[in-house]
Amino acid sequence: RTLVAEPALSFVAGIVANLGVLFLSVLFAITLCLIPVSIAAWLVLAALNVAGWVAIAAAVAGRVRGSLKSSLKPELMTGLIAAVLIGGLGLLWAMGGCFRFVGMATALIVSSVGVGAVLLPLFRRRRNGISGPGMSPAGPEPADLATERAGAAEGVALLPAPQPEPASAAETALGPEATEEQDDFLLIGGIGPVSVARLHAAGVRTFAQLAALSPEQVGEIIGWTAERVARGTIIEQARALAAAT
Repeated sequence: RTLVAEPALSFVAGIVANLGVLFLSVLFAITLCLIPVSIAAWLVLAALNVAGWVAIAAAVAGRVRGSLKSSLKPELMTGLIAAVLIGGLGLLWAMGGCFRFVGMATALIVSSVGVGAVLLPLFRRRRNGISGPGMSPAGPEPADLATERAGAAEGVALLPAPQPEPASAAETALGPEATEEQDDFLLIGGIGPVSVARLHAAGVRTFAQLAALSPEQVGEIIGWTAERVARGTIIEQARALAAAT
């Protein structure tokens, strides 16, 4: 989901991680006494890139299943996509010459996007205690998101939750049925813990439900203006995440 929502940031984080670990492993290998540390760094690099390839294959598989309306299980489709990607890069490697360089460069670029998508949520959980993409330039003002995070850390919602009408337009659009399924709205850039709590209180628990609402309905629930919802691309991000699941 992070890969779909933030591909550019995922690539930057992944390429920095790949090159950083590669540099450290070579640096450690220069000193004989640090060769075990260098080996450990190589193992970490390999594990990160394997996880990155799985993330890439899963994202592509989600798009392919949605486009073809395939009945294949997500795990099987992910495995097939991974085999195609790795097989194509292996073919370039086997051709030798400049094709080998192209294959290595392509593998590094593609893998870095997946590595970044794996590392970003882990980094955010460690830094903030919550997971989700960083605030997009079009998202809410920093003070708003900082206030929501402060409230989550203290266990108190510092922004007063609005009291929706019993039969608001947003709730009517969702229908009376409740669902046990629940998606992580913190993966949407600009959404904080308080907004998530307000969405849940209104019965909005999945990306598909959020994507089906209008900017006016979303603003009514979380206390924003419709223009701010549209500017923050909240509905567009929810639609993209829903298509990737």
